[in-house]
Amino acid sequence: MIRNGFIAAESNPPLASGAKKLNIGVRVNVIMHLRIPSVLLVLLCIPLITAAQSSAVFLNPGYSRPPSQPKPLSIPQTTQTTVSNPSPWNFPNINITSFLARDENEPSIAINPSDPNNFIIGANDYRSDSSLFCFVTIDGGLHWRSYPMQKNNTYAASAFNPAVAFNSNGKAFYTFGRAQLSHLGNPYAINDVACFTNANKGDSASWTLPVRIHFDSLNSLSAKTFADKFYTAVDRGQNSPYIGRVYTAWVEYVIGEKNHILISRSLDEGKTWSTPLSITDTANYQCPIPAIGPNGELYVSFLDLDTNHLNIHCTKSLDGGTTFSPSANKIISPYKNLGSIDSSGAYAHPVLKGHVRASSFPSIAVDRSPLHSGRIYVTWAGKGNDNRHHIYLSSSDDKAQTWSTPKTIENDPNPAATDKFLPWIAVDNTNGDIGVLYYDSRNDQTNNILTDAYLSFSHDGASTFTPLRISSASFDPRANSSLDSTFIGDYLGLDAENKHWYPVWSDTRVGYDQDLYIGIVRPYAPSAPKEFVVIEDPATHFAMLRWKHDAIPTIGEPLGKYSFKFWRVDQVIDQTLLSSER
Repeated sequence: MIRNGFIAAESNPPLASGAKKLNIGVRVNVIMHLRIPSVLLVLLCIPLITAAQSSAVFLNPGYSRPPSQPKPLSIPQTTQTTVSNPSPWNFPNINITSFLARDENEPSIAINPSDPNNFIIGANDYRSDSSLFCFVTIDGGLHWRSYPMQKNNTYAASAFNPAVAFNSNGKAFYTFGRAQLSHLGNPYAINDVACFTNANKGDSASWTLPVRIHFDSLNSLSAKTFADKFYTAVDRGQNSPYIGRVYTAWVEYVIGEKNHILISRSLDEGKTWSTPLSITDTANYQCPIPAIGPNGELYVSFLDLDTNHLNIHCTKSLDGGTTFSPSANKIISPYKNLGSIDSSGAYAHPVLKGHVRASSFPSIAVDRSPLHSGRIYVTWAGKGNDNRHHIYLSSSDDKAQTWSTPKTIENDPNPAATDKFLPWIAVDNTNGDIGVLYYDSRNDQTNNILTDAYLSFSHDGASTFTPLRISSASFDPRANSSLDSTFIGDYLGLDAENKHWYPVWSDTRVGYDQDLYIGIVRPYAPSAPKEFVVIEDPATHFAMLRWKHDAIPTIGEPLGKYSFKFWRVDQVIDQTLLSSER
């Protein structure tokens, strides 16, 4: 069907010995009247009949970091390592901070429900006097702009732990903490919890001044508490009596005492906030994450750091955050720390790879889709009885009263035990699909240093998970430019909307600093064509195109009927090769 040429379809070559049945080799010669130097060809595989398979995958998208001058590392270089098991999928990896020589970590991402091509990321960023930045896209993640979130307070020498969220009307919330001095000081510094809002798709000029959620003290000498690890959720349930409420939870450290979890709520889109409510007893709790059920149920996951009772917890409120019963605080599961405890600082943390901080902080999400409406998922990383690191997941179908036996979801078939840490979970509330993003060193079986971003994906209510390698290159998480070599952040970012998944993580593949990368993942899209080559006939200057294609989407199921399309920079050239014509 090429208008200016013809098609010569050859039979399939024989499968290599031991190849899987689905690995169908397709070789097609297409001759077109196009001179190679003057055009850019992109091969797309387009499904025809399966509604879920509605996205195309670009072949080898060209996202690259512009050249810059490397900085010397202050950490030992790893020995020569061969990375195995490269990803069979071409997930675009976009470096949204490629122009910087500073570190970025702890990203939080939120998709605008009123415009799915608009989403924002909040992250720690150490490039200027503000250590918080906002990153905004309006074209589905292909292009980004960024700007600092000014602290707007003279005492705030440090701002940290950003979290972003949208309400149903597309209003954005950006919560964070501020402190006068390093929070490692004693007595504790003056500090507070605050929130920006934006009703214009994250436009830099449209953010309000920060509204204070909680304030510790007017005098550093009288500061007795310190707020840490803030996260925010917004009730977007159309059937919820509390729709529109915004909740921010954090841990409060108290000098000379144990800590507890606090939560505050806003009923007027962030203009005012309630007096913080303590929702736990005092213990060594940390990292509270709120999540909202379909009818306004408020859940908060957290963990206990006490070495005598390492446990993953969840508590709840069924009246819009007004009350939390002590009996609602349920232990989901015990856990074991991933690595050895580093007590060199004010706070002890498990560390991996010598000195990379890797706590077992849990992440929570609630399914609001029709299939498993109200099901709660909590994930965390820990060491198993087999002495291997695992990503665990437990679920509840009775509003957090009881929890399923934790299951491992990373599905690593390699014989050597490697590090897996910092999982973050999200649910696509259009169909109930589940994704868990985490760091994984399974591809460095020799040294267990090089790391990738992986997404374990489930389309059957967490019965099974498919691990997908998201990062297109492995990286050494010990590398950075401006921080001590222990910190790549304590959490990652992940959000999904209508079968479109956007994982974001801190990545050091350039070798000398931490950059933020975002992946664009279409689980139901076709796998990308492989071994795509363009060969010019020297006599005619015609282009002969060849490729191979596996007839499966990203999650590995049969693709169904599909066709190939050829794109030039400015137009569709033509469509050819239905799958039934192979």
